[in-house]
Amino acid sequence: MKRSLLILLALCTLLSFTSCAENFKAPSPSGGGAGNKPDDNFEFTPPDDNPKSNIKVASWTAHSFVKTAANSAAPSTTSTSYKVYMAKGETEGCQVVLRAEASAGGLSLKCVYKEENALDYQIHILDTTYSINGSLLPDPATVYTEGDRFNAKARISLPFLIEFTSNSKTEAGHYPYVFEVRDSLDKTVAQYVLIVRVWDITRPEKLSYQSSIGITPKDITTHFFGHQTNLPEDVYLNYYNLLLEHNLSARDLPYDILDERADAYMSDPCVTAFRVPHDVSDETLQEYRKKLKTNNKWLKKAYFMPMTEPDTVEEIEEFVTIAEHLQSICPEIRITAPFAEDLQIKEMWDTTNIVLWDQINAMKGWCTLWCPKLCLWDDEVSYGKHDYVHSMSFEARMRKMMDESFGVWTYLNHTPGAPYTSLSAGDSGYNQRILFWQQYQRGIHGFVYWSSTGWNTHRKVNPWDSLDTGLYDANKKRVYGDGILFYPGNQISATPTVSLRMKIMRDGIDDMELLMMAAKTLGNKWVNEKVNSITSSLTSIEATEDAFVQIRIEIGSALEKALP
Repeated sequence: MKRSLLILLALCTLLSFTSCAENFKAPSPSGGGAGNKPDDNFEFTPPDDNPKSNIKVASWTAHSFVKTAANSAAPSTTSTSYKVYMAKGETEGCQVVLRAEASAGGLSLKCVYKEENALDYQIHILDTTYSINGSLLPDPATVYTEGDRFNAKARISLPFLIEFTSNSKTEAGHYPYVFEVRDSLDKTVAQYVLIVRVWDITRPEKLSYQSSIGITPKDITTHFFGHQTNLPEDVYLNYYNLLLEHNLSARDLPYDILDERADAYMSDPCVTAFRVPHDVSDETLQEYRKKLKTNNKWLKKAYFMPMTEPDTVEEIEEFVTIAEHLQSICPEIRITAPFAEDLQIKEMWDTTNIVLWDQINAMKGWCTLWCPKLCLWDDEVSYGKHDYVHSMSFEARMRKMMDESFGVWTYLNHTPGAPYTSLSAGDSGYNQRILFWQQYQRGIHGFVYWSSTGWNTHRKVNPWDSLDTGLYDANKKRVYGDGILFYPGNQISATPTVSLRMKIMRDGIDDMELLMMAAKTLGNKWVNEKVNSITSSLTSIEATEDAFVQIRIEIGSALEKALP
């Protein structure tokens, strides 16, 4: 189920969520539509009648994308209030953080105030951390049952992620909540005032942004059984559906395309893309094509991915051979091959005859859905293999391909490393959210990630204990958690735990949808100016976290005002 977009606490002009008024007056949410747009003049006075605990703590709120290090001190400026802005049909949240002066046991977190028409919410405890570059960083977002007892360690920051979910019928307006940490005697240790502001904007049910996220059955079965074996269908569905809840589509459908059970998934608007198997008989390919052509929506989601990262002339020529065969049978189905290096080779046959061989030209016509690694957009020379430099920039060539093909996706993995952002557990959560704004800047409309369950691909690990899979970036620095977006349950049939990074990805995709809606109504120029004020290149993010949040609110609020 999709969670609502808890956006930011702008009871203060700054939506920095760092210092917002503690006095809010709570009317019922005002409805939007028919010219009745809710405004931001909202006051709420939280209840203050519960006895106070003598446990000494620091408490504050934080943005949902922050990776609050357990060994970090409280910020110099804090607030225990936060305002979340969200569209209808979204999930968004914030963090509430507790840091006890001395160890304290028997604590619990609960909602002590909400209105009758309150949005659904879910709490996640971020108490599993990993030592990465001197910081104890969280990643598993473990579902927390409200009221369950937990222990707070002395001088250890303990964050909880609280996510709110709206739907298309949610009334626009303000929804106040009060959450409290209480001790074993039910006395208040800390209080957090959270206001959800739902814009009178409905996010489209069908996402414009497509994705292809790997689920590797062999890694799942190896983790639980010690060897590779068949993965039960219901287990794969567990992972598949959790990806869908986070705006992400798994690379492979739960069922073969010819299986009638696949029809519901191909028709689901939350499923944005799926891979068509290519290593089957020509007769099966023809059957795939025949079925997919019966529904144009299915056909638009389908793609072949016969290879990944062809990085030699021979591999590219092999790709062309495969693609030529696939096109002869299924000309309507997109073909992609994620690539990382953009080969440009100069061969001299003699002193006068020079042959220039170019990867993009070689793949052109056969690759109908382009998927270069994101860093190539900024620096194709450093991260390519070039004997010469093409007269057009890589970005210009890709923008040309957008017009001549089915469009452009991108992908990330453990390289190149800084100054580029990856999806590793050690990279900034803020930067990882901005990745999607940077894709919007470039007109990229899809994303490939090699695996979400890569626990045993490079080095066998239990991700609850370690995210060190033995990978290093181009700077020879260790990468943590590449290919790991899920944490396994205590048995194979148990629901896995999702990562904070997956939630950041979901919110980044929602941001892209907001930007696209705003561009249609407010104009590309206005939206681009806002985006460019946040980030000027893939290696430069100029806006602070608070400034980013404020700009996002400005975009959503302007769109709400402009819509009829």
